[in-house]
Amino acid sequence: MALFSTTGIRGISNETLTSEFVLDLARTYGSMLKQGSKVLIGNDPRTSSEMVKSAVIAGLLETGLNGFDTGIVPIPVLNFAVKQSYDAGIMVTSSHNPAEYNGLKFILTNGMEISENQEKRFEQIYKRKNFRRANWKKIGKYTEHNVIQDYETAVLNFIKLKALNLKIVLDIGNGAQGTVVPNLFKQLSCETVILHRTMNGFFERGPEPRPDTLTKLRETVLSEQADMGIAFDTDGDRAIFVTGREEILMGDVTGSLLANEILSENKGGLIVTTVATSSLIDYVVEKNNGKIIKTKIGGKIVGDVIIKKKALFGFEENGGCMFPQISPSRDGALTAVKIAELVASSGKSLSQLVAKFPKFHQLKARIHCEEKLKSKVMTYIKTLVKKEVKKIDSTDGVKIFFEDDSWILIRPSGTEPIFRVFCESKSQKRTEELEKWGVEKVKEAIKKL
Repeated sequence: MALFSTTGIRGISNETLTSEFVLDLARTYGSMLKQGSKVLIGNDPRTSSEMVKSAVIAGLLETGLNGFDTGIVPIPVLNFAVKQSYDAGIMVTSSHNPAEYNGLKFILTNGMEISENQEKRFEQIYKRKNFRRANWKKIGKYTEHNVIQDYETAVLNFIKLKALNLKIVLDIGNGAQGTVVPNLFKQLSCETVILHRTMNGFFERGPEPRPDTLTKLRETVLSEQADMGIAFDTDGDRAIFVTGREEILMGDVTGSLLANEILSENKGGLIVTTVATSSLIDYVVEKNNGKIIKTKIGGKIVGDVIIKKKALFGFEENGGCMFPQISPSRDGALTAVKIAELVASSGKSLSQLVAKFPKFHQLKARIHCEEKLKSKVMTYIKTLVKKEVKKIDSTDGVKIFFEDDSWILIRPSGTEPIFRVFCESKSQKRTEELEKWGVEKVKEAIKKL
């Protein structure tokens, strides 16, 4: 079984992700890098993060690398700092997975996660256990170093307005953005109400900002008469918005809103997103005479294409937006600040800004599926889509387009034992029909196998 998921290496703390395992993973990455390299290490607030990070630091120092511990930070802060001043980075996080999980993301000097080819080299070194061991005179050094202020300065310099004067409810989700985003909005003259700020490794709301976990945020936006609410995931690379009218805007909508602004300012350009993104982005790109590339799902995949194709902007439907001027990786805080700036500069509400776009109805579902069945389920699903379809896209899973321009995407998750079903049409009823069909077919396949 491969070590890597869609993004990083993950497991259940002290079960499948033990200190011994992590030590070997750090030795592996250390052996891939030049002796004496500077590696920045950060972590999210999970209960196991200090344990995991200690093993990471030991493995790096053993291979002759210098470890710089920046403590609890959102991963976009670590990515930015690595790009500015370090040879590599490691983030201790399991992103949106449940609290019992943890994991590692390996960052290159350009601020991006290691590529699929580098993952293969990583696995080869790990399996051989042929790790470099530094001579006692060249064992690496350990230093603590705070990188948050430099990141905040870069974000504040990146936006045009220096005072937004908005009232915003921030749902930190007990995650790493508690160290950054409240202070950013304070510096931008915003009044904030903060939910779920405690960083103790227990997620009161749940680690992932989904519609079914955002009830308290919606209620607070209404009761506080706030301009908007913003929810973040555990490692802080995603942001989901709630309007002043309690509407939840998924990443497709806010990503398209930002893309519209960026394409308009640049009179066209290239946008990168994934096959799971709403058709709204196609409308936005065409309206602005832009170009679009759609990739497999995964932030590092989108980021790699942004770099190679010199795109202006990229995003995923899960709320992760990428601004290559700062870092070609997902950034929840910068996404939050840019959307807030757009609202403040327009003089309109977030609801009003979104209302100018055509409406697409979306639904997403999750079905539990054991890892060993995923490939067989996917094969079965592909046998069912031969009739009444306009087009089939197999970039990632199977995406089926119908004659009425509705579509459904069915794919196995790369990070959890589940199948994901994404569907979209121009009517709620049709979208519900698609979701029901997709969920039934996945369950049918699992039952047969």
